[in-house]
Amino acid sequence: MPQPIRHRRNLLGLSAAFVALPAMHLGARAQSGGRLRPTPAQTEGPFYPVSPPADTDFDLLRQGGAAYAKGQPCWLDGQVRGANGQPLAGAVVEIWQCDAAGHYRHPGDGDRADPDFQAFGRVVADAEGRYRFRTIRPVAYTGRTPHIHVKVKQGRRTLLTTQLYVAGDPGNAQDFLWRRLSEADRAALTVPFTPGADGLRASFDIVVAARQIFFASLSKHRQPGRHCQNRCTVHRPSTDGACHAIHVDDLQRRSRRGHDDRGRQPGADGRVWRLCRRHGPGWRDGGW
Repeated sequence: MPQPIRHRRNLLGLSAAFVALPAMHLGARAQSGGRLRPTPAQTEGPFYPVSPPADTDFDLLRQGGAAYAKGQPCWLDGQVRGANGQPLAGAVVEIWQCDAAGHYRHPGDGDRADPDFQAFGRVVADAEGRYRFRTIRPVAYTGRTPHIHVKVKQGRRTLLTTQLYVAGDPGNAQDFLWRRLSEADRAALTVPFTPGADGLRASFDIVVAARQIFFASLSKHRQPGRHCQNRCTVHRPSTDGACHAIHVDDLQRRSRRGHDDRGRQPGADGRVWRLCRRHGPGWRDGGW
């Protein structure tokens, strides 16, 4: 059973949630107040694995005992942080991409991908929020410039879904998704693939939006903890000394309508979560 939140160390994940804003691949770009801009989100696309391969580790060039020798091998690494610059230790980073012939491991693409290419990888960020994959430089296929799909999760919650692009690739300017990006967002998602001793290297740092970290953290702390006079159940540290909290209404679930008498959707446990209106500026009933 989760324990009440009592120490500042336990609250770092929650405090990251109240700053907003992405990391450029040249280092996280600071905004006013030293906050970082969140990495831009992009569509998941139609080829997220229906069923991941049996081997889902960091090395996409090895599928079980088979080695993939096509394409240009590369190392892809980076750091996952919150908008306050704190590393997100334990965040799960997933990537998926087509093989060197432009085929995805997915029934929507005819399951034509080379069986030796893992096509999907999943790693857990270390204590510094760092992750690393071994894969190939992405290639173009009909209608799309080279890209790699990226997803960041914390527990069961998806924090970010996006795509990264190859700097200087001539197909970028014709790609319908890349062209929709602002200059700042293009810079955040477009990274150089440079030669190294053991293949190409690319670095893609990720900054996750504050509210996503916050709500992912709630799933770990849904037991009543320390209380203020207004029945706060989850506290976070603050710079202004105010009480920033989440309140819980222990309402009976209305099974017929599925809503409480204020029109709010209860959670699976029958309780309705709402943000504190009395404490902390910027809060309102029901969420951001």
